[in-house]
Amino acid sequence: MNLRLLHNCITEAWVSLRRNGLMTLAGITTVAASMVTLGALYLFVRDLNGMVGRYAKETIVTVFANPGFDESRSRKIRAQVEALPHVVKVEYISKEQGAKLMVERFGEKTAEVIEELEMPAQVVANVDDVANTEAVAEAARQLEGVDRVNSAAKVTSRLVTFRAMLQRVGLIAMILLGLVALLTVNNTVHLAITAREQEIEIMQLVGATAWYVGTPFLLEGAIQGFLGGMVALVALALGYAELLDYVQTQLPFIPIGGAAIGIRVLLPLVVGAGMAFGVLGSFISVRRLLHVG
Repeated sequence: MNLRLLHNCITEAWVSLRRNGLMTLAGITTVAASMVTLGALYLFVRDLNGMVGRYAKETIVTVFANPGFDESRSRKIRAQVEALPHVVKVEYISKEQGAKLMVERFGEKTAEVIEELEMPAQVVANVDDVANTEAVAEAARQLEGVDRVNSAAKVTSRLVTFRAMLQRVGLIAMILLGLVALLTVNNTVHLAITAREQEIEIMQLVGATAWYVGTPFLLEGAIQGFLGGMVALVALALGYAELLDYVQTQLPFIPIGGAAIGIRVLLPLVVGAGMAFGVLGSFISVRRLLHVG
């Protein structure tokens, strides 16, 4: 196909999209929604992978004393933890220090919650090697007066579980939205083909090939997918950082940190997938109604 024919096909596709404005808008919107889901899923999983990587390198075990223990009994736990194998350094944090650190880290809004809860004293132990963190944590759990123990391995396990759940839910949502997008684009192209049925018959009678007749309709789907992908890209670029800020504000105990959005990765992912959805949706109509393929 030469450039002049390609230009004509693009012009016809654009005119048809404008003619079916509401359906075109619906197609772009549904493609954008499914691509926002895809892009957000990619970004969330990427950031979770970063968190998993950071925690996997942690060699810290935090031991919490029974909240009812006084200072002297809590300090005995410190001495016991320090004596455990593979522990190279310990730091004792009293109830008052722990409350102060919580407010400094998570903001004044946590002060009211801390007042209602009885903060336990805690012992932060540095372990000599990542491989030994869970063994130290298990040994600490057996000590008398220990309320609970947090280790990087436990946090990593929870993050991996959450990541798997997020991937499943996100994938299901993306598939459902993708099917809606396919149906919407398909219906838009179907309307365009029906509106030009007589013109198409004349073109076929004078020898126009099915692909020549069908190309403008395939381009309609591609344009809808491209525009939907671009809308999704802008929404992700503007909204993802704001979403992370909101999550950090409302749930400060979740240590999720947002890296740069990564337009170079999102552009082919979101816009490319959007165009693929659009072309596939239009191809279904073109193949059925024009017997292409």
